[in-house]
Amino acid sequence: MENLTFTPFTRKDIPALIEVLSKVWPLDAYTDEARVRKRFSILDAYYCAMFADDSEAVYDGDRLVGVLLGRTRRVGNPFKYLFYGLLTQYHVVMLLLRRHSRQIFYEILKIDKAYRAMKKEASLKAMSEVVLFAVDPDYQGHGIGRALMDRFFARLKSARVYLFSDTDCNYGFYEAYGFTRESEKALDVNTSDGTKEVRAFLYVHTPDKTAKTR
Repeated sequence: MENLTFTPFTRKDIPALIEVLSKVWPLDAYTDEARVRKRFSILDAYYCAMFADDSEAVYDGDRLVGVLLGRTRRVGNPFKYLFYGLLTQYHVVMLLLRRHSRQIFYEILKIDKAYRAMKKEASLKAMSEVVLFAVDPDYQGHGIGRALMDRFFARLKSARVYLFSDTDCNYGFYEAYGFTRESEKALDVNTSDGTKEVRAFLYVHTPDKTAKTR
């Protein structure tokens, strides 16, 4: 861990981010097709990059091991929206063309709709957002995630921050860091093994929370 390098996230980091997302996304429950799982990781990377304006990547040598994509402004770069928006739409279409991947897309969309519903119900307009947060499983537990969060909050100074998570993710990290669960919704999704319940969460972090957890 001595060779870790923190650097601003750029477009050139997207391929490496896709590989990390392929490891951390719990898509095995939905499909055993590697190419379908990869397509969802690509879609997630492009969609989140479209909104991010304060982001950082962590490398161990030439290997990407962690990423935080943050959103601090309500109005983003229109050219970035266009570039990533077109790529996002392309991969959505590719997923919808096949019945198998289309079914998975609509199941995952249920979780996204739960996020959107909680956002609509809450007052989040003045807050920054952690749009995407991922650490390579091989590097989890070594403080990389906390370092990414610490650096993000240091750049924000006193801003409040929100993010969405669910029971398919390591949401316990956010609670340990000092995020407060403001809302949650339970929903049923269909997986390869049948129907399971997923709980979607909205977390909010206020400036004085982190110090209490250290």
